[in-house]
Amino acid sequence: MTPEEKEHQRNRYYSMARIQLQETDKKEFKQMVKDKTLGEYLSRKADAMMNELETLMAQGYNQREASEIVVHHHIIEM
Repeated sequence: MTPEEKEHQRNRYYSMARIQLQETDKKEFKQMVKDKTLGEYLSRKADAMMNELETLMAQGYNQREASEIVVHHHIIEM
């Protein structure tokens, strides 16, 4: 992946994590906004997702397959 593709993918994961938290735990989401910790949380989450994506790709998965696994693991199962 190029640096631009990585940044785009990380931004997608950041957005997914934000939507997932906002829809599943509105109280926690509002508290993080109030405490100004939401951005830090979402950045850590997106970084963790990118690390898993890169690990899966290093194991031989293509980007699409790896991304589907990451999204399922971090977003759907949460």
